[in-house]
Amino acid sequence: MASYAPADRSFGTLLFGLRRRAGLSQEDLAHAAGVSVRTLSYLEQGRSRGPQRRTVQALAKALGLDAADARELEEAASLGRPRPARTADAPPPAAAPEATLNTSTPDLLPRAPRAFHGRASELAALTRATAGEAPVCLVIGPAGVGKTALVLHWAHHDPAGLTDGRLYADLRGFSDTGEPAAVEVLREFLLALGVPQERIPESANGAAALFRALAADRQLLVVLDNARDSEQVRPLLPGGDRCVTVVTSRHRLPGLIVTDTARPVAVDVLAPQDATMLLARILGTERVHAEPAAALRLAELCGGLPLALRVAAARLAGRPDWSLGTMAAELSDETRRLSLLDLEDTGVRAALRLTLRQLPAHVARLFASLGRHPGTHVDRYAAAALAGTDPATAESALERLAVAHLLTETAPGRWTMHDLVRLYARGLDAQPDTLKRVLDHYITTATGAVAAAEPGTEDCFPLPADFLPPAAVREFGDRSARRGLVRRRAQQPHPGGRRGARRRTARQNLAHRHDDVATDRVARPRRLGTAPGDRPHGHARQRRRARRGPGAQRPRLGPDRGRAHPGSTRPPGSGLRARRPRR
Repeated sequence: MASYAPADRSFGTLLFGLRRRAGLSQEDLAHAAGVSVRTLSYLEQGRSRGPQRRTVQALAKALGLDAADARELEEAASLGRPRPARTADAPPPAAAPEATLNTSTPDLLPRAPRAFHGRASELAALTRATAGEAPVCLVIGPAGVGKTALVLHWAHHDPAGLTDGRLYADLRGFSDTGEPAAVEVLREFLLALGVPQERIPESANGAAALFRALAADRQLLVVLDNARDSEQVRPLLPGGDRCVTVVTSRHRLPGLIVTDTARPVAVDVLAPQDATMLLARILGTERVHAEPAAALRLAELCGGLPLALRVAAARLAGRPDWSLGTMAAELSDETRRLSLLDLEDTGVRAALRLTLRQLPAHVARLFASLGRHPGTHVDRYAAAALAGTDPATAESALERLAVAHLLTETAPGRWTMHDLVRLYARGLDAQPDTLKRVLDHYITTATGAVAAAEPGTEDCFPLPADFLPPAAVREFGDRSARRGLVRRRAQQPHPGGRRGARRRTARQNLAHRHDDVATDRVARPRRLGTAPGDRPHGHARQRRRARRGPGAQRPRLGPDRGRAHPGSTRPPGSGLRARRPRR
């Protein structure tokens, strides 16, 4: 280490030599130590001469120093720290002479994103949300939807009147590298505002108070990117009424709306035309316009998610001899789609994994169970059956997933997944009886709907021997509830198509087609000329037995439900029951 030890023994030159010896760039060392590149640059330049002990320890660990080298680095840092003892509280703003403050305009914003397209409505909503007095704007959306790109594009092109500087911090709320401490973020802000290193308080509360005091009379734009929760954001909010704060997060952060009147701006996936234009920005207009149908198919397979579109475009850019149709054919294979939408450490699967990691274990287990659901929508009863829990617990977990933008609530009490999120959930481990539980839930729901629509009827079929009764099922107290169930189930086609429908077992047949059962009893008037419940001709069971004749077998529900069974007098394809001809 002697060849790298500078004569003046300053911390900055010593750190520079150690970094060069380790063969690390500033970006590599900053990433490994959990500090910003700008902070590391200030340290090496001597602008920050006495970093805190925990920062020195993080740098020593990232550099792989032994005990002697780490001790020498700490001694160099201690020489740069101010000697006079001071309290951990913030000094009053007047204690910082105006002459010591940097008069230049600070700008910590990263460069504007490339190949940005569309988002006119979101940009306009962001401009409206940042108007007014000391606004806090909350840009929310799922992983990979382009929240950071939207904010940076807006910040570089739109803000008016914010003439005193632009501050930016990546809070790494959904990252493998860990979150920066609040005091580290505040130190970077204060250094950018011209506060000398020795005048920055060591405590987070003191640094936050000084930051609020300095921002009170300024017009600043503060961008807090990739926030985990409201608690992480609050210490970093500026003071005064002329600063604008923009926060991005995969979570909705309702606490920030409550305490700081944050104004949410939701960012959704791209429309098909905007998605194809994004491909054209990356691949070139000629290549995309040569295959417009394939470009639209790519946009559809990527679900309009900008991250997925960029990864697919990057694969095509590296294969100039591939057509867009070839790439679309590759992505059509659901078993390979997520693998094709991953490049190095970037991709849809990695982004979803980091989002799911922030959730409690029971919520993550429910998410994995949702991947086994055969349909597209779930309610709290179906989710409870999938997870083997009660509806109240399942509903709470569903709401947590919706807050994290892993689910979308399309109607009160009904949730669905983005196609790529569903594929990711299918690849997770779930309990072995998950599918059986939800199918048996639908059996119970269907028989409950039949019993409510026409009380006193006999069972349509015997329950399976391994039937798993759900903890709770929907109650059908009125005809409108039964009709609503029929309409919703009728709108959900079976994932396997007609061929898959022919292969279904009795359990699966009822689970996916119980709307047929309910329709016969609820949605259509009975062909006897009377409504359900009216029995002018005697008990329904006696009438059915009379129609079938002696020795007739009861109709079964199964793969061959459309065929008449031996001894039955009903014609083929007549459903569960024989009906009298129309009069």
